[in-house]
Amino acid sequence: MPQDSRVFVSYASHDRADALVLRNLLAGHGCEVWLDVFDINPAGRLHTELVDALHRSDLICVLLSPSSVASKWVRFELDEAIAGGQRLLPIILRPCDLPDQLDGLACIDAEDGIDTEHVGLQILRALLGNEVASGREIDEALRRMLAEREQVLAASEAMRDIAEQLRRVCTEPIREVGIALNPGAIPASQTLEIRFLVEQGNLFTPPVSFFFAHFREDAATWPVEFAFEQPSRRDFRTGQAKVDGKMRWMERVAPLSQAIMAPAFAGDPAQFHFELDGADWTPGGLNLRRNFELPSLAELAGNRACFQVILHDQTRRASVLVDSEKTDLDIEVTATLPGEARHQHVHLRLFKTGHDALERLLLGSGYLSMRESPVEREVLLGHYPPLRGRPRHGEEERGAREGRLRAGAVHDEADLRDAARVALLDAKILRNRGDFAATDTELSKAIDRILPFVRNGEEPDTDDVELVCEAYFGKAELMATTRRYDQAQIWGERVIEVRRRQAERRPYDSANHSRLAFMLGLHAEEKLNSGDPAAAAPLLVEMAGHARQAFAVTRDLRDARELVEILRHAIALAERAAIAGLPIAEWTAEIERLRVDGP
Repeated sequence: MPQDSRVFVSYASHDRADALVLRNLLAGHGCEVWLDVFDINPAGRLHTELVDALHRSDLICVLLSPSSVASKWVRFELDEAIAGGQRLLPIILRPCDLPDQLDGLACIDAEDGIDTEHVGLQILRALLGNEVASGREIDEALRRMLAEREQVLAASEAMRDIAEQLRRVCTEPIREVGIALNPGAIPASQTLEIRFLVEQGNLFTPPVSFFFAHFREDAATWPVEFAFEQPSRRDFRTGQAKVDGKMRWMERVAPLSQAIMAPAFAGDPAQFHFELDGADWTPGGLNLRRNFELPSLAELAGNRACFQVILHDQTRRASVLVDSEKTDLDIEVTATLPGEARHQHVHLRLFKTGHDALERLLLGSGYLSMRESPVEREVLLGHYPPLRGRPRHGEEERGAREGRLRAGAVHDEADLRDAARVALLDAKILRNRGDFAATDTELSKAIDRILPFVRNGEEPDTDDVELVCEAYFGKAELMATTRRYDQAQIWGERVIEVRRRQAERRPYDSANHSRLAFMLGLHAEEKLNSGDPAAAAPLLVEMAGHARQAFAVTRDLRDARELVEILRHAIALAERAAIAGLPIAEWTAEIERLRVDGP
């Protein structure tokens, strides 16, 4: 192809970082590259824009991964290109099942990354001819082969030492489990199950299972056949991955707590945590007493413990076993064990999906290939120094993007929103350091960036409302910390103002009423502390009213408990300040009625 050729890049949004690298590579050699994030007309029709761009291109580069293979838009672009008889160049980013349309086509293996020299040279040679790569590609391939041999030999030696180091903790039972996954890769209508089982013995049969499902406002989050308690809307707030998690072991069911890094960015993994108390229990239908804990690493290795990943489709009433090396779910299951010294812990990686090329090479050769237990192999691999601390898929892109946003390079509305999130994150870090002046500056940046989306005259997005409220609340807390109480009240009133508008716009969203009730309670306490009980009285009444509305929407047990707690809090504040004229008798009767009748 001539160097001024037009190239269309087809990819899934999960692989945008790779698409941008490919664009820079080709543009640097004179190609005209069409990439939707830059070249699609915001006012145009998506279907028409894609078809026109495809037909005007000399070559279609298809970036292949589990996400792109599942993408309806990538399938559409592939079908359209084949129907038009256009030239295709498939580039494999991660292991996946190739589409039937690509059968017989040579693919470029780009698992090491498009930005690595040998992959970039292969792509340029495929597009522009042998003279672009010359002999450098052969030399690079030889260097890679020699480097891989050295890595295998070094790993085989290191794994024996790692196994010896872990010997002191391998007999400890597992009572803390962490699970990280990519919520965007879970299909909207499906439920993800991570199943932990042992092939031999009776350590735990049936297996321990961890379930995950997207929160659905218009339907049940959990299929009826799972018999799980449906989540409250309040469980899904801005900054949290909107996925619910449950653990089931025989008849025991427990929620998984979310460990969320705030603020969360699009593409961040959802992180869950679960603790087992180790107490004695007797599972229903069994006479064997046991502890509520997972077996030690030594027991798991001896009983060939393994993990399975299953997707349950509630529409088709079917379940599919997922190939753990051909998925973008990005699952990691870890266990935390106590170390030798106090407050020290040992973290073990029990399971991982989507190993990269180097990890797969080490798993299939040398010392690890002789270990029969997949859990033992994963634990040793996770402790291998050259692999520890390497970023998960997408983390490098996030770090580069944060740096760009901090530098003020904002290109669109999505950037502006994430720039506000970066400022909020920096404000939290600076406040922990005690740098209050810099904290105030970052909070002001966040407010300036997100406020236009809340004041645009239309109904704002819920995430935008939550961001501005988080920034306002940060200001109020900062003012209170620095003893500027009059300013703290002003910023608190701004949070309440935004919350009131949101509750009026969406009266049937219980979370809006709950959040407003919380802020009203804080504001009422501030009024009482400043010696203004007259101003606190209507705030307490309004607080109780919104807690009541939250319960009226959901009628679930948690909202009932929250209503009782809020009413008790209002009574305690009123009695402490001797506020007259409040319906304390009515609140007391309501508490008794909720306790007796239930929700």
